[in-house]
Amino acid sequence: MHQHMMEEMFLSANRPFFQSSMVMSLGSIDIEEYRQFANRMIEGQNRTIGQETFQRIYDFAGGITWYVQAILHGMYEHPDRIVDNTLVDDVVKELVEEQSSTFQNYCAWLTDNQYALLKAIAYEKSVKSPLAQQFIHTHHLPATSSVKTALRTLEDKMLVSRSANDGYSVSDKLFALWLLR
Repeated sequence: MHQHMMEEMFLSANRPFFQSSMVMSLGSIDIEEYRQFANRMIEGQNRTIGQETFQRIYDFAGGITWYVQAILHGMYEHPDRIVDNTLVDDVVKELVEEQSSTFQNYCAWLTDNQYALLKAIAYEKSVKSPLAQQFIHTHHLPATSSVKTALRTLEDKMLVSRSANDGYSVSDKLFALWLLR
C-alpha cells in the first residue's frame, strides 16, 4: 500500500535507514493457498469460504494481505451469517463506515481541485493519463496545469499512487469506495 514510502525510507541516501537492510519484494499470496488458510481459520465456526466468494475478496483486495485479512476478520465476526458475496459486500461497507471520520479528515485537508481530481480517479478506479483532455473534460476538472498541481499534491500526501501498469489510483481501496458514496 505504501511501497513508495517504504522504498524511500530504505533506498534514499538522506534517510536514516539507508542501506540498513536488504531490499526484498514480496508478491501476493497464491489465492488457493490463501483460501485454504482462511478456511482453516473459520472451520471452528462450521463454515467455509467457496472459491467464488474468496475470489471476490481477493479481487477487491488486489491480493494485498491487509485488505484480505480485514475482510476475513469482519466475516469471522459474523458467525451466524452464510459466507457468500453478500457477506463480503456487507463487511466491506462496514470497513468503509469504520473509517468514515478518517476519510472526512483527509478531504478536509484538500482543495476543491484536489478533491475533484481524487473523486474522478476513484470513479475511474485507474487512470493512465490524468492530464488527458478527455479525462479532464469528462470529470469537469479545471485546467491541465491545475490538475497537474493537484495530482502532485495527492501523490505527496500518498492519497493516490502510480503503478507502471495501471496508472494512477486511490491508494486506499476503502477510501476510494467512500469517495464514491
